[in-house]
Amino acid sequence: MKLKSSVKGSDYLHNVIANYNYEKIFQGTLGGSNLEDVVRMIIDHYKNRAGINITEYEIFRTNSSSKSSVRLLFDKLGQKGVKLESLLSFLYTCDRRRDFEKLLTHFLEPESVSIIVHPPDKLIVAEDTELRLDCRANGFPFPCYKWLKDGKVVGEGETLRMRNIIQDGDSGEYICAVSNHGPTLCNTAILSSTCYVDVQHNPCPRIIAIHQFPVSQGNDTMLKCEARGDLPLHFTWYKISPESNPKEMEVGDTLRLPLVNSPSPDRYRCIVKNGFGKGVSHDIAIQYQQAGASSIIHAPVDPPRLVTSKLALFIGITQYSGMQKTSGRQDAEKMMEVLSRYDFETVSLLNLNRDDLWKAIQCFADNVPKGSFVFVYVAAHGISLGRESYIIPPDVPSSALNADSCICIEDILKTIQQNVPGICVAVIDTCRVHRDRRNITDRECAGGAPNQLVFYSTLDGGEAKESLGGCSIFTKHFIPRMNEAANRSRILDIFQQVKTYISRDEEILKRDQEQTAEIRETLNDYDFHLYDVSQSRVATVDQKFSRLVSESSSNSIRFFDRINGTLMTKQLHSNVLLIDILIDGPSEKKLQVALYHERASERVTIPCISYTLPNTFGMLKWTFELDHLERVKEDALVLRVELTESSESSVPDFQTVKLSRPAIAEIMS
Repeated sequence: MKLKSSVKGSDYLHNVIANYNYEKIFQGTLGGSNLEDVVRMIIDHYKNRAGINITEYEIFRTNSSSKSSVRLLFDKLGQKGVKLESLLSFLYTCDRRRDFEKLLTHFLEPESVSIIVHPPDKLIVAEDTELRLDCRANGFPFPCYKWLKDGKVVGEGETLRMRNIIQDGDSGEYICAVSNHGPTLCNTAILSSTCYVDVQHNPCPRIIAIHQFPVSQGNDTMLKCEARGDLPLHFTWYKISPESNPKEMEVGDTLRLPLVNSPSPDRYRCIVKNGFGKGVSHDIAIQYQQAGASSIIHAPVDPPRLVTSKLALFIGITQYSGMQKTSGRQDAEKMMEVLSRYDFETVSLLNLNRDDLWKAIQCFADNVPKGSFVFVYVAAHGISLGRESYIIPPDVPSSALNADSCICIEDILKTIQQNVPGICVAVIDTCRVHRDRRNITDRECAGGAPNQLVFYSTLDGGEAKESLGGCSIFTKHFIPRMNEAANRSRILDIFQQVKTYISRDEEILKRDQEQTAEIRETLNDYDFHLYDVSQSRVATVDQKFSRLVSESSSNSIRFFDRINGTLMTKQLHSNVLLIDILIDGPSEKKLQVALYHERASERVTIPCISYTLPNTFGMLKWTFELDHLERVKEDALVLRVELTESSESSVPDFQTVKLSRPAIAEIMS
C-alpha cells in the first residue's frame, strides 16, 4: 500500500481531522447509514488494543450537533496514539474492501496487479462434491477476478466454487484472469498458473452391502463385500473377538467360512482401502443353526460393552486479552450435558492459564484407569505450528504464540494414553490457522496411539466457525445427531455424519466460506458406542477432581446482631464456583456487601467484589472463577463477607465462611 504524496500517514488521527479535514472525505464518500457501518467496524477493530476502550454508545449516543461520529472517533483514537496509516491499512485489508475502494482513492496511489496466491497445478476431486480454487492478488484499485475453463468464463471472484461437479463436464484446465481495470476481461489482465482438475468417480471406498451365499459343495457359507470407489480396492476380512484385537482372516472381497455349531454368533468385519481412504463395514454376525444352515445378522448386534470407566475432560476458553471472545464456555457446557446423559464422569476446566491448565490435564491423565473410555473436548482459539495443532491459553498474547507458550493437542493425547485407556476420543473444536515458521520451536510431539479417534472441526490451516446461535458449527450439528437415532450408532459413524453436515452448513455457504472437518483414527476396534457401560465409578476422579468443593453448601451469616444472611455455593465447573449471597434486613439504610477470598498462608485477602444493595432486601449472585489453582493448593477456601451500612461513621461487620478444601487442590498436592 503506497500513500499519495499529499497524505501524511504518520499523523495521529485527532490531528488529521484538525489539519486536513479528512472528515469531509469520509462523510462525502460513505455518507448515511454506510458511514455508521464503517465507524462500527473501526470501533470493533481497535477495541481493547493498547488501552483503547471505545463503545458505540460513546460515538453515537453522545454525539452532539457540533461533532460528527467520524470526528469523535478520530479524536478518541488519535489520543490513544493511532495514526492515519494504521487506519488505512485496516480498511485496505478488511473483508469489505469494495465498499471502501472509493474512499481509499483519496489516499492511495494506483498499484499494478501482482498475484500472490495461485491455484495448484493439479487437483483431484471426487464427483458429486464441491470444487474450490483460490487466487489472490494485490493491487489498487482492487483486482477483479474471472475464472475460465478451457477458455470460457465459469466464475468470478477470488474463489471459484462449483458444487455437485461431474466427471465429464467439469474435468479440464482452469485459469484465473486478474485485472484492476474493471470487471470486463482486457488484454492487460494477469493470468494465474493453470490448474488441471481431474474429477474422479467416487474415489473413496464405500461399502454398499454384505452378501451371504451358500456353497454348493460342503457345509460352508460365503460372505461377499460389495464396495465402490477408485480402483484398485483392497479388501481384508477380520474376525472380531471381545477378548483380543481383530484377527485377519482373508484378503479379498470374499470370505469362506465352515459351518461349525457354536453357542454364540461369530462376528466378522470387512475393511476396504484405496489411495483415498478406507471404508469399514458394520460387524456381521453369523448364527449357526442345528440343521446345518446359517443366517446373517446385520450389526450393530453387540450389546453395550463393558469398559473400566467413562471419563470426559472438557476444556473451554472464552476470555482472551487482545483476541476475540469465543463461544468456548457455551460449547463445553452443551457437550457436558450430552456426555452426562451417557454416564460419563465429567471434569471441566474454564479459562485456566497455561501452567494451571497443563497441570490439570496431567492430573486428569494420571487418574485415567486402564481400559477406560476417555472423551476429550476442547473449545478455544487454536493455531497450527508445523504439523501439530495447539490450544492458545488465555494468558498468552497474540505476539508470543509459539510451541512453548501454547499447549500441543498431540501432547495432551500422549499424556492420556500413558495409562492405556480402552479408547480415547477427542474433539478439537479450534482453529488450525498456520503461523509463521519463524515462531516454531522444534520439538517432538506425540504420534498416533492405538484405539484413538480424533475429530478436528477444520482441516489444517483452516478456521473453525461459530454459528449465529452462539455455538460452534461442530456443536450445532453434533448435538442434534445425539438427540436422534444416531445416538445408538458407533462413535465413528456419528462423527462421519457430523463431518458431512459441517461441509454442507448453510450458514457457512451463505457467507461464501467453507469448513471441512478432519477425522484421524487408529482404531483396532470400531464398535465403540457412547452408550457403552462403565463397570465401576472411579473414586479418584469422581470424588477428587470433578468437583471443586465436595458438594453444594449453605451457610448462615449474621451482621450487627440483627441482619441475617445466607451464603450458598454451587459447583458449575471444576474450577468455577457459583456463590449466592442473600442479605435479609431489617435496616433503614443502604447496605454494602464486600466479598474477599482469604489466603491464610500469606495472611492476605483478595477482594472479589463489592456491591451496594438498593434497599433492605437484596441478593448478590456472583460467579467466582479460580483461574489460578495455586491460590488454593495449600489452603482451605475461605470467604470473608463484609457488610456496611451507609453512614459516615459506620464500621463494617464481617463473617468468615470456611469451605472444605477444594478437591481440585487435593489432586494438585
